[in-house]
Amino acid sequence: MKGKKLSVKKRYKVLVLLLAIPVLLQASVAVAPTVKITSFWDNNTVPAYVDMGNFAWAEAAVNDLSKYGIINGYVVDGKNYFKANTLMDRAEFAKIVVSAFGAYDANSENSMLDNPSYWWAYKYIGSAVESGIAKGYSNEWFGAQDDILRQDVAVMLVKAIDNAGIVLPIKNSGVTFADADKISDYAKDAVNRLASAGIVQGDKNGFFYPQNNAERAEIAVMVDRIISN
Repeated sequence: MKGKKLSVKKRYKVLVLLLAIPVLLQASVAVAPTVKITSFWDNNTVPAYVDMGNFAWAEAAVNDLSKYGIINGYVVDGKNYFKANTLMDRAEFAKIVVSAFGAYDANSENSMLDNPSYWWAYKYIGSAVESGIAKGYSNEWFGAQDDILRQDVAVMLVKAIDNAGIVLPIKNSGVTFADADKISDYAKDAVNRLASAGIVQGDKNGFFYPQNNAERAEIAVMVDRIISN
């Protein structure tokens, strides 16, 4: 059974739609912002982030880490953004911690299914795992794109500190957070050590929020406090 032929009018409509598709695609591309991650490692310059106005408390730390390529910002339509209150995932933090504490190994390898060899984070996660700074949820899954918990930031920082042979000073011995009972057993020692050294602090009510996800500005301040100590 043969299909029905389109009328001249309908064929014209189809032709117009087909010709319009490239124009529509071009228009959609034209309005899309240009987004790329930038590193300032090569020239040791500090980017002028346009979105740090409400984060003066973290600006010096962000600038320090950006200057040496430890943490990266984002360029959108020619402007530098840091996105200070954006959550950080485990892959991003692995990159920061191995870069900051000299644990990056260009020859590192790992068999995590969520960290393929062609991915930007492959060597960073491999370095973190092989050095003992981090471990996955299992031998096959790192949780690379999961937002990292504040208590897990503490655990990885302490492991990186020990791995690098850094001795933290004791500034505030006997710190007790109001929500200390919410800190998982595996993280208690790390949180206590960082609190005693003044690296991590609670809010005005003494809460640490160990089960909350960590924001980029918070992490920058913690790391900078250690390497600037």
